[in-house]
Amino acid sequence: MKFKEIKITDVVSFYITNLPTINNFELIKDLKFNMKVNKKTSVESVKEHGIQSYIILKTKAIKNLNTKIYKKIFKFLNYNTNDINLYFSTEWIYVSNKNNNWTRFHTHTFSDTLKTDIDWSFVYYAQMPDNLNEQEGKILFRTNEGIEVSYLPQVGDLILFPANLLHKPELNRSSDIERIVYAGGFTILDYTKDYGSKKNIY
Repeated sequence: MKFKEIKITDVVSFYITNLPTINNFELIKDLKFNMKVNKKTSVESVKEHGIQSYIILKTKAIKNLNTKIYKKIFKFLNYNTNDINLYFSTEWIYVSNKNNNWTRFHTHTFSDTLKTDIDWSFVYYAQMPDNLNEQEGKILFRTNEGIEVSYLPQVGDLILFPANLLHKPELNRSSDIERIVYAGGFTILDYTKDYGSKKNIY
C-alpha cells in the first residue's frame, strides 16, 4: 500500500499508509516489556500526557517493524541506499488509556543527543481503542497559522509528517482499550556538513 497524501494547506501535508503484515500481538508484548524494563519509562502525571518509553530493546518483533517502517518511508522519500546508511533515528512507545486526562500540541524537532533538528516524524498504531466519541482517539494536526486537520487511525496505520508540524493525540476516555503506538523521528545526515563544535563528554 502506497502513502496517501492528506493536504492541510497547499504547502503542508501528512502521509498515511498501512502495514498489514505486522504481528501486533507479538509487537505489543515486546513493547510492554520494553516499558517494564526501561527505568526511564514515564509515569502519567500532571507533567506527562500518557505513558512514554524510549525503545531500548531489539527484539525480533521490534526490529521487524523498525525495518519495514524505514524501508517504506525511505522508498517513498526517494532516498538512495547511501542515504539510508547515514541517518539519525530515535523511537519510542506512547500509551494512552481512559485515565489519561490531558494532552497538548507539540513537535518532535529536538533531540538531546543530536546537534541538528529532526526532519521527519512517524507514528505506527499497534492498538487502537474502541467505543470512541466525537474527536476521541484521533490525531490532530495544526499549522502555525492555526489550520487544523484530524484523522482517526486504524490498527496498522503508519503516519508520516514533518517533525516541525504541531500535533497532538486526542484523548480516549470512552474505551477500556489502550492506544499503543510506536513512534519515531529521523533526519538524514551529511558527512560534508558542519554540525558545530565538539562539546565535552562526561
